[in-house]
Amino acid sequence: MLIVTGTQRSGTTFLSECFINGGFDLGSTLYDADISGGYESEFFLKWSSKYIKNFPFKDANYDTKSKLKSVNKISFLMCLPSLLSIFIEENKINAKWLVLKRNFNDVYDSKRSKKRFLLDHILLNQNPQELEMNFQKSIELLNYYEQKFIIIPFDTLKESGHKILDFTGIDISKQIKLKYNPNQINVWKQ
Repeated sequence: MLIVTGTQRSGTTFLSECFINGGFDLGSTLYDADISGGYESEFFLKWSSKYIKNFPFKDANYDTKSKLKSVNKISFLMCLPSLLSIFIEENKINAKWLVLKRNFNDVYDSKRSKKRFLLDHILLNQNPQELEMNFQKSIELLNYYEQKFIIIPFDTLKESGHKILDFTGIDISKQIKLKYNPNQINVWKQ
């Protein structure tokens, strides 16, 4: 199993779309055009709702019988180390993680520029220092739970295909090159 995650606004939707274009079913059609983000694991949304209400896509009509897929996207799990720990333990997760990392000030600024993110659950409204601290705690937890992961810096998304292939055995290099649009990346940077 593969999990694409980050801190929101870190490139998880971009990478998820590359997997979708490569023929993978992420088990989600949830997409919010206002923030250019989506494809959250419907299983995760259902599972997490028993712990925290008012999460992203809280009003979506998602499949309550959904299961984890071979590729799953959870855009914000690196912001919430406690939830990450519970998720791994309760679901007996043994996965490979593609962890997207973006400058925490840029994540904060990008989220502040989108009204939708101002409505996020209080746990997801973190300043750059909180984002960095929670990201580091989450990395420590992935190590603690002996999860395999690689960190993909936001600024290297265009060149990440070979790194992903080496780590997962899945080649989405072509999809990344076709999908990569500097103008879209500049929109995400806003």
